[in-house]
Amino acid sequence: ERTGERIHLIVRSLQSHDADAAGPVFALPGELEQDEKLRRDAEMLSRASEVIQAYLERVPGAALVDITHREQGNDAVFHVLVTAPTALEPRQVQDLQELLRGRLTRRVRLEVRSLLSQSADAQDWLYVPKGEDEPPIPEEELALRGRISDVVRRRLEALPGARVKQVSHVLLFGARVVRVTLEAPSAPPVEAVTRLQQDLRSHVAPGLTLEVRTELLIRPAEEEQGAEQDS
Repeated sequence: ERTGERIHLIVRSLQSHDADAAGPVFALPGELEQDEKLRRDAEMLSRASEVIQAYLERVPGAALVDITHREQGNDAVFHVLVTAPTALEPRQVQDLQELLRGRLTRRVRLEVRSLLSQSADAQDWLYVPKGEDEPPIPEEELALRGRISDVVRRRLEALPGARVKQVSHVLLFGARVVRVTLEAPSAPPVEAVTRLQQDLRSHVAPGLTLEVRTELLIRPAEEEQGAEQDS
């Protein structure tokens, strides 16, 4: 109207967020309230995580994996995921819930999901409670386990890209079951596992049963192409 010309005006709006050391600047009240809620939630999760991790340090083999929370009425409901050799008992969850209530100074409900995991070194399982009267493993049994492990590793690790992660022994109704965890790009052929079991029965431990669990390794396409070019 001021110029008397036909004008088509386009306005591009760039959304920006400004902040100083104290927090957001020029923010709408709703945004400030949301930011404050996120800050409070993050602080509460941090304090809860510290309490849970400190408690799990007293539980052999246990570790915190994840923690989330939601508000339910006046309660803060925490969902916690842990790994441990044995599941956390209700008594332990109650103790931990009381610790959280004291630290957060509010009503808390705690739910713990336990992922059972077992750790082992070259000699035995770790973090597995043993009875006071449980006898040590005889030397003959240790030697037999060593021979079985040597054969299993030599045969299975001859497969392309395969690595034996764990060999464990279980006695079921007097029969020996050898459970192998294998890391490989693909599961070993059934025929190869069957032949290995037959050879172990014939030359090492009659009546042995072999179970092989394979954790598959997925290689990126770029890595596979590079390997083909190198070869």
